This record gives sequence, structure tokens and C-alpha cells, in this order.
Amino acid sequence: MYNNFSRKLIKIIDEARVMQLYLYELNNGANPSQIMLKDIKFSYKDSKSVAINLRKLLGADLELQKQIRKLEDAFEYWRDLFYQMGIYVFKNAFQDESVSGFCLYDNEFPIIYINNSFSPARQIFTLFHELYHLICQTSGIDFLNDDFLKTYDNKNNVLIERTCNHFAGEFLVPDDDFDLVTRNNKVTDSLVAELSNIYCVSREVILRKFLDRKKISKEEYQEKRELFNTDYFREVEKMKAKKNGGDYYNTQAVYKGRHYLELVYRQYYSNKVTIIQLARYLNMKIPSVKALALKKGWGTI
Repeated sequence: MYNNFSRKLIKIIDEARVMQLYLYELNNGANPSQIMLKDIKFSYKDSKSVAINLRKLLGADLELQKQIRKLEDAFEYWRDLFYQMGIYVFKNAFQDESVSGFCLYDNEFPIIYINNSFSPARQIFTLFHELYHLICQTSGIDFLNDDFLKTYDNKNNVLIERTCNHFAGEFLVPDDDFDLVTRNNKVTDSLVAELSNIYCVSREVILRKFLDRKKISKEEYQEKRELFNTDYFREVEKMKAKKNGGDYYNTQAVYKGRHYLELVYRQYYSNKVTIIQLARYLNMKIPSVKALALKKGWGTI
């Protein structure tokens, strides 16, 4: 299946492997996180139980999640919690609209890469889709369209992908809370939009919850899903237009993430890496590395 990936996607995957090696170098081969994903014992056959227990373990408070109003803020909230499990989350513009993200499993430094060209709501869902791959100790990839499942010959692979989707939906929108909030409510477009705002997820996630409860038909789900996808691609085009001429340093900070940036610069300021190594770890030129440090308020290099 790797042979069917675009050259641009293969390049991003290769970049991710390099970042994994950098994490080993910067941390002397050992992940410093106190909670390691590899040490958590899960019952993989029950994705709902995994979601419930993982929420408790991470202290992921549902009411706090509901207080977050911006999807970008919600993404960073989850990114911080993933870091607690020793998982680094990176972003990049994949230039491939068929893939929303992927993960590379590793005992010490599992990482997730998110396609920053996609809507924030889709990015959040992809985070949790890939998280379940890592929980199952496998690498994985999240395609925008589920039709790709038809290309799998191995039924077990299909089951894993669907379970990843189910886990993401359960973690982000817990069944018990969803049932309580939607009790006796008629499914309408406004209700779906309202719930997506409450939980900071896409409308498709909410729609899927209603489908699973047989409150809408498969035909209604497919029809609305196609409409949401149309709206989604319009949103992507708007995002691309806004990003043209955007701030390079802010983009790099978003791509690398706060935790990785702080790790690399901390090593430099501790005289453990040179300015040349710092630039290499950030995949930036030396003048840009200096400018980014100033912009972050970390002092002169």
C-alpha cells in the first residue's frame, strides 16, 4: 500500500522518521514522561472502555473540554495531554488532501503527524484515530474518505481502522454524556451544529453518534456527510487563502509544537547542542532559528 502513496506524503513520512531519531538524540535515548503509553494496560477489544479509562488516567475533564470555544485551542489542549503520555504531535502541510494524518509507533517515542491543511475539527478527530493505533502498538494512517477501506484485503486491518474511528468518537463525545444531552431531542441541523460546538468536534462525529443510535438512517447520514464534506472543502480553501503570506515563525511553532521547541532550545541554552545542531533539529536556517527565539521571548542567540 506504501507504493500507492503520493511522493509528497512519502516525503512527510520520511521527515517523521527523522524527527523520531531527533527525539532519541535530544533525550539521550529515554522518554522522560512519567506516564508512558507502552506501560498502560488496555483491553484492546473494548474501545469504549479504553476511552473511559484513558480519560480518567489523563484527568481529561469533560466539563473543561466543553468550556473551550476555539477548535485551535482544543487541539493544543489535547496536544498537551498527549505529551503527558510521551507522545509528540507534529504538523505539516501534506499537500495531499486524501490523508489527514498518520502515526509512527515506537516504544520510547511514538509520534503523530497531522495534516495542517485540514480543518481544526478534522485534525482533532485524526489525533484520536491515530492515538488508538498507538494504543494497539501499530503505526497507522487516517484517510479523509473511508472508501479506502475497500482496498484492504486483510479484514483485521479494516476492523482496526473502524475501531480507531469508534474510539475517537467515544473519547471526544462520551456516550453517557451524549445520551443525557440529546435525550428526547429531534435530530436537526441546528442541533448537530450546536453539539459540535459544545464538544469541539466536527458535525460528522455528532452525526455518526446519531446514526449509531438509529436516530437517523444510513441514507440521511450519507447525504449529510456529503454536504459536510462539501462545506469542509470550502473551509479548507478559505484556510489556504488566509495562510498565503502568513507568519513563517508562527507556522513553524505550530508545526513543531511547544514541547518540541522548548526541548530543542533548552538543549541549546544548556550548551548541550551547537547552533548548527539547533538549526538541524528545527529544519530551519540559523538566522531563522535566532529570529524565532527572539519572537518567543527566549533571548538573543
